[in-house]
Amino acid sequence: QLYASCTSTTCRSKADTFNAASQPVINGATFPTPKTAVADTLAEKEDELIPPALGFGIKTFIPFGDVRPSVMNAASNLPATMDSVLYLSRQGYHCMMGASQKLDGSDGSLHELFRSFCLLRLSNDLHIQLHGVPERTAAYNMACCCSLMTAVHQQSLLPGLATPSCPFSVLPKWVMSVDSCLNAALNWLVTAIGAGWKDNGHLNTDSDLDALRTMRPEAFNALVHLTHQACVGF
Repeated sequence: QLYASCTSTTCRSKADTFNAASQPVINGATFPTPKTAVADTLAEKEDELIPPALGFGIKTFIPFGDVRPSVMNAASNLPATMDSVLYLSRQGYHCMMGASQKLDGSDGSLHELFRSFCLLRLSNDLHIQLHGVPERTAAYNMACCCSLMTAVHQQSLLPGLATPSCPFSVLPKWVMSVDSCLNAALNWLVTAIGAGWKDNGHLNTDSDLDALRTMRPEAFNALVHLTHQACVGF
């Protein structure tokens, strides 16, 4: 889409740079090749599409169904304004900062970080409802939350610390996976940069991203380079 929207060779060259830098970070691999033939086939058979059947033991889809009811109820009573976007974002940030200062490889750390992630996700969703685009600071801090979740898993492997044992009914399965947390961190960082995050210096030194920086160095460095380009006039 970025490539298609560019009208000059220079602009398209920079779009190619964006795509090349982003390729390693989606699901730990590359962006999937657009399946035009499949899309065309689906378009032709649109009238034939039927919703998937609900199999045994499979939950129905509930938007934001993984967010704590107390958090969801509180957010639902806020006005749909930018003040609420900032309020939820700040709440999520402060929750993340509190959790990051006492990471101990325990279930409690994961719960607090996921609560922060949910608050930031609500902030981001409200921003999308208001403006149609992600909120860069919320997306950046969501990436930090996911990186810190990885750090919790790393600490849980140290001698004398128990492995997190949160039941999946309380936390989503992806939170319990190091690879999934890293993939989520990278994807939300891509989202933040795409939404306008340009603080290259902070990105390079932010301790909340240490786990991501250490475990996915090539992808992380590609995003640092992309942010630098944005700073100098992408």
